[in-house]
Amino acid sequence: MFLILKINFFFFFFVIWFYILIFLEFGYDVFSINVQIESNPYWISKPKDLHVTEDETVDFICNAESRPISQNIQWFINGISLQDASIPYNPRRRLRKNRMIIQNITKSDTAVYQCNISNIHGYLFANFFVNVICKTFAFFFF
Repeated sequence: MFLILKINFFFFFFVIWFYILIFLEFGYDVFSINVQIESNPYWISKPKDLHVTEDETVDFICNAESRPISQNIQWFINGISLQDASIPYNPRRRLRKNRMIIQNITKSDTAVYQCNISNIHGYLFANFFVNVICKTFAFFFF
């Protein structure tokens, strides 16, 4: 006889050991069962839309947890993967695991960005935009 237990929504990862002691008329037997809880990715913190002025530095964090842990985080600009050859290299943009940092941001960095975090149980996809506003200067004439 098999028992199947499916948990659709679970936030914590832990391992449960069950020890079962069975008494029979001829003695007893001990069994152990190892249960590992796995989950699809879920958000810890989701990136937010930003309105910034030129020359600022922006830092986006796609922070999620899952079991098994997702090592695969994909970044997109306007729906096109940063790995795609059609996206030009930007030395001011750095990717560090679950972070994307753009330094000295310019008007050309205005876009919709996306991050995708996935594992064998599912995925999370977040859209967020950066709106870069030009610096304005006040001129006073006397």
